[in-house]
Amino acid sequence: QAWTPHVPSSRIPFPKKRHMIQGEVPGTHPLSSEQLCSTILKPTQPPGGLNSTLSLGGLNSTIPLGGPQFLKWFSNLTEDWQQQEILQILVWNLDPKELHYFTALLKRHQHRDFIADLPEGVSLHVLEYLPAKELLRSCCRVSTKWQKRCSNEKLWEVKCQRNRIDLPMQGMLSWRRTFVDDLKLKRNWKFKRCIVQCLCGHTGRVLCVRIREEDGVIATGGSDRTVRLWNVSTGECTGILNGHLKPVWCLCFLGKNLLVSGSGDSSLKVWNTSTGVCGRHLQVHKGPVWTALIKKDVLISGSHDHSTVGVWQLSSGLCLKRLKHANGHPVVALQWQEGFIASCSGSTITLWSVNGWKKVMEFQGHEDRVECVQLRVRNATNSAGIVLSCSRDKTIKYWDIHSGRCLQTLSGHAGAVNGIDWNEVVIASVSDDSNVQIWDFHPCHNRIGVALS
Repeated sequence: QAWTPHVPSSRIPFPKKRHMIQGEVPGTHPLSSEQLCSTILKPTQPPGGLNSTLSLGGLNSTIPLGGPQFLKWFSNLTEDWQQQEILQILVWNLDPKELHYFTALLKRHQHRDFIADLPEGVSLHVLEYLPAKELLRSCCRVSTKWQKRCSNEKLWEVKCQRNRIDLPMQGMLSWRRTFVDDLKLKRNWKFKRCIVQCLCGHTGRVLCVRIREEDGVIATGGSDRTVRLWNVSTGECTGILNGHLKPVWCLCFLGKNLLVSGSGDSSLKVWNTSTGVCGRHLQVHKGPVWTALIKKDVLISGSHDHSTVGVWQLSSGLCLKRLKHANGHPVVALQWQEGFIASCSGSTITLWSVNGWKKVMEFQGHEDRVECVQLRVRNATNSAGIVLSCSRDKTIKYWDIHSGRCLQTLSGHAGAVNGIDWNEVVIASVSDDSNVQIWDFHPCHNRIGVALS
C-alpha cells in the first residue's frame, strides 16, 4: 500500500528518556506501534501489514522481511532523517529486556581501547607514568594487547632506570623480571625473609668475615690463626691462608685478587687469593690489630696499642700517619663510606660526618658490646642508608640512618657474633660457636624454598 511520508522541517530532536515522559507506566510503551507509525510517518491509510510500500523522500520501496535485505534497503535510504525515523520506531517498540541488550551492544560498539589504538611508542610513554603495582596487577589483565604492552622490555628498562635497583645485575634475563625480583628483595629485607646457610671448617672461634663484591666470595678469619675462603653457592672452603701467629681479627679485600688480614700478632698481611702467597708483611703496631679499611692505595687500621689508628700506603708499605683517640678506648670497629664514618664503643654505635667531624646519629639497642659495624650510604645529602651491626648479645641488627630506628633483629647464633659483612642480597656473620652463617634474602632463592644449610 502507498504511504505519504511526513517530512519534518528540521532534524528530529533527540528523544527524551522514557522515565521523563509523563503518564508512562514503567515497563509499558506510551504508544502502540500503530500510533507510533501514524505519528511519525503520517499514513493516508491504515497499515496493511509488515510488507508495506514506503515513499520516503521520493523513494518508493517495499520493506523486505529478511535481515540482509532489510539492511540493504535501510542503507539505501538517502536522507538521514529517514533512517532516524525507522530507528526511532524500532527503539520505541523494544521491551525493557530488549532495550537493555540493545544498550549493551551500543556501549560495546562505542568503546575505544586507546592503548591498543595508539602507536606502540606513544602508548609505552603513557604507561611509563603508571605505578609499577598497577602495571603488574591490573593493566596486564585488561586485554591481550594491554598485557603485551605492559610486558614490553623498553617500558621496564625505563622503570629500572628511574628506581634504585639493589639486585645485582649480573646474568640479567629481562628488565621486567629484574624489577619484580628487586621489589621482592626489598620486601624480604623488610620482613626478615631469608634462608640461613651454615659453613663449617674453623676449629676455633670465628672472629671476622668479608664478602668480595665482584663474585661474592667470602673470607673468614678465626682464633685458629687461619684465613679461609668460601664458595657461597656450594658451601665449600676453596682455600686456607696460613701465616699469622695469633688469631685473625680483621679482613679487607683489595680488588679481585688481594686480601689484607690483621692479627693479634700486631701484623698486617697482604695475600694473593689466587696463589695463596703473602705478598707483603707490615709490622708497626705494638698491639693486636682490630680493624682495617682500604681506600684506593691507603690502608687505615685500628689497634689496641694506645688507641691508635694507623694510615698506610699499600704500594710502599710506609706508615703515613698515626692518629690517637682522646678517650683512651681501643678502636674495635670502623667503617667509612660516602663521607660518613661509623665507629663502635661499648654497646653504642656512633655515626660521624667527615665534613666537620660532627656526630650525626647514635644507635642504641644492643645489650652487650658491639663487635663489628657495616655502613651503606644511599644518599649522602639526605643521610639515607643502613647501618648493620653485631654484638656479643648473639644478635645482628640493621638500622635506618635517617631515623636511628632499628629495622630488624636477626637471631640464630649460639655464641657472641664477632663479625659481619653484606652485599645487596646476603649477610654473612661469624660467631664464637665456630660457625659461619649466610642470611640469603635473594627473592629467587626464597621462591625455590630449599634450605641450604
